[in-house]
Amino acid sequence: MESPGDERPAHAVPGEGSPSQWPTLALPGDARTDLLVSGGLGVAAILAFRATRKRTRPEPESDTRLDVHAFTLAEPAAVATRRAAGGVDDPHGIVLSELLAGELIRRARVADLADVHVVSVFAGRSGSVVTLSTSLQDRPLLQAAVRTDSQLARRMEVTRSPDQDVVLRLHGVRHEALGRVPLGESPLLLCVGMLPDSRSFLVGWESLDHVLVATQAGTTDAQEHLAALVATLAGQCPPAEMNFYTVAGANTLLGQLAPLPHQRAIVDPNDREKVTELVASLRAEVERRQSAHHKGAEPELVVVVGELAKIDAQDDLAYLLTEGGKWGVRVLAATADATLERGRLVELFESRLVFGLEDEEASTRLLGTTWAQTLAETGRLLVKLGRRKEVEVLGLHLNLLARTADRG
Repeated sequence: MESPGDERPAHAVPGEGSPSQWPTLALPGDARTDLLVSGGLGVAAILAFRATRKRTRPEPESDTRLDVHAFTLAEPAAVATRRAAGGVDDPHGIVLSELLAGELIRRARVADLADVHVVSVFAGRSGSVVTLSTSLQDRPLLQAAVRTDSQLARRMEVTRSPDQDVVLRLHGVRHEALGRVPLGESPLLLCVGMLPDSRSFLVGWESLDHVLVATQAGTTDAQEHLAALVATLAGQCPPAEMNFYTVAGANTLLGQLAPLPHQRAIVDPNDREKVTELVASLRAEVERRQSAHHKGAEPELVVVVGELAKIDAQDDLAYLLTEGGKWGVRVLAATADATLERGRLVELFESRLVFGLEDEEASTRLLGTTWAQTLAETGRLLVKLGRRKEVEVLGLHLNLLARTADRG
């Protein structure tokens, strides 16, 4: 039912030439008058009026695109190009968000808050939402520190999340206020998907820790998503700072990333002996770093696994998951194995990215809820970072051009 104040745009109805047949036009203010029109001048006036009343379609919050399967299209080459050129307009808003995160961390350090990390950024043109973590006793100090400079954005709100992280909602980020922290010293952010409002969901690399991407048996969504993450990571970190150790078949998407200069070893998962040797050697490397106390002084090692269920060396793998993160060794894995998804090993992964599942027990083990059973639409993914509330996004597919470039 329409209220007395409702306004409707005028529209011409073909074949109704009499002025008495035109609808009443809503004019600005409180006045409502019948506009008499005659001949071509009247029609022109109505069309001009309609043009002024026409609403423009809002600009998307980011340049992140979807592919034909309704997955977020990861574009690592575009991100790397903008980063190298010093631009801030990459498709996912990563570079601008990293500069913003760097400035926030700088302010925290000025306030003598050293243990502050970026959990996530909702990156959009109109504004960004940045979530920061720190110790319980430092949270009030962090809130005060980030409120100090009102020049960072047109409007800024600082609150706490239900998980008690510090949340900044910045409307109209001022680019000129950024740049005091070089990009290379800013927190590393990864795009893990697109939010329903077209903003990019970026996650802090430090907060991700070990990552498991899980999907329904018989699908390749988890491997597709993991391949996009790895390719993007390679575009943001030089080989001198990060090395990959990959367990994947040559014909899989992860196997096709073999030409990346970051790759130090690629092992076929069907060669169980070599896989076991690789995992054992990585455990030995963690133990060496522990004994030498070389924390942060050497390249970060990233173990990439196309199907976690194919690794037999469970004890060594569990050791990497419990001790490796503290000494620069991460595990990024995918699985489509329902038995593994129901097992306790998944609990050693701090971050779990879960596509739609039919198995209630697997969903509960991975997320703590059965919500993975509700993801009926293609591409939908739940991102769970530690004990925080899940965030639903559209999962990643790797840009075909990026795949071709990596193979070439």
